[in-house]
Amino acid sequence: MSDLEALRAEAAAILKKDNTNFAMRSCWNCNSGHEYLKEADYIIWCFSCGHWFYKGMDITVEDEDETSNPA
Repeated sequence: MSDLEALRAEAAAILKKDNTNFAMRSCWNCNSGHEYLKEADYIIWCFSCGHWFYKGMDITVEDEDETSNPA
């Protein structure tokens, strides 16, 4: 299992337990002032680009039609 797959699985377990357990923030790609969020140990959903991040990695699962959470 790759690091990305492991983080997605961990985030999915967190969201399965409580689907509101994430922060809505703009990510460091959309707002360079949020570079420090790469060190966050909680799930982030970027309201600007729609991607999901966890522990500094983009864990977004992209379908053909949409971007979705890792759960």
